[in-house]
Amino acid sequence: MTRKYKFRAWDKEKKKMINNIEVCQVEHNYPQEDECSECFGDFLNNTRHIVMQWTRLQDKNEKDIYEEDYVQNSRGHNFRVYWLQDDCRFALQAFEGYGAHLGGAEDITEWIDELEIIGNKFENGELLK
Repeated sequence: MTRKYKFRAWDKEKKKMINNIEVCQVEHNYPQEDECSECFGDFLNNTRHIVMQWTRLQDKNEKDIYEEDYVQNSRGHNFRVYWLQDDCRFALQAFEGYGAHLGGAEDITEWIDELEIIGNKFENGELLK
């Protein structure tokens, strides 16, 4: 059984999300002058893009959850999805003022049945304000 990995990247110059960057861009038919990278490794080796990995989880609407997504649970608490390096796992961080009383790193798998993606750090940064 092959483990599935998916990645996306935020293009800081164009202020745009590029999905499925793990597949060579040639397969996506992106014009080279429009996108600066041809293959996955190029996204990792530049300062123009911020690469995010898929958590291998989906929200209650079956949308893929990536790191730096913003999610909301059924109680209305909002969280940022992030990689917790010390524990080698994805976790939830409560927004300041939005359920922050819940504490530090929440286990994403404990909430997965009720989480819904409400945005991400790059396209919806105002949610943190």
